[in-house]
Amino acid sequence: MLLNRRSDRPILADVFPNCLAAMRGDAGEFGLPAVRGCVVVVVDGLGAQQLLARSGHARTLMRAWGDRQQLMSFPSTTVAGITSITTGQLAGGHGMVAYSVWDREYELVRNQIAGWDHAGMLSTVWQLAPTLFEGAGVDAAVVSVAEYRQSGLTHASLRGAEYFAGESMLERSKLAASIAAQRE
Repeated sequence: MLLNRRSDRPILADVFPNCLAAMRGDAGEFGLPAVRGCVVVVVDGLGAQQLLARSGHARTLMRAWGDRQQLMSFPSTTVAGITSITTGQLAGGHGMVAYSVWDREYELVRNQIAGWDHAGMLSTVWQLAPTLFEGAGVDAAVVSVAEYRQSGLTHASLRGAEYFAGESMLERSKLAASIAAQRE
């Protein structure tokens, strides 16, 4: 059974289009106020088991989950979720659907997180949609760890944004704040 999107509920693919609308001073579906810039924080790996195991440390997320206010993607994988956020497209539109996918041409299973250095695994072939960084006319920056800078997933889902690396969560937070302040 496949899930169908409820039209009255936001999904991950709605995040950046609404941020861009707010930066243009337009009213998006989220009703965000006009802003000069925005910072979107993506926390990967917050599945049901992880949230339930640490529910006391994630009270706001648990409350949103209970009220069915959380944003979701389907399929609920790192590659689908991140690429849905950065393209504003559902997984079927951008082509990044799972950790592992079957490649008919080469008759092998591809890893969409780490399998990009194999023959034929090109980010421009597998990720079908332009990112919102590429055509939005905004000065976009991504802050993550250095080891992901040259990854295929980064090239597929974050192309068009300037990449900055920080190793610890604190370092990345300070770097994001500094970049946001400089670009204000």
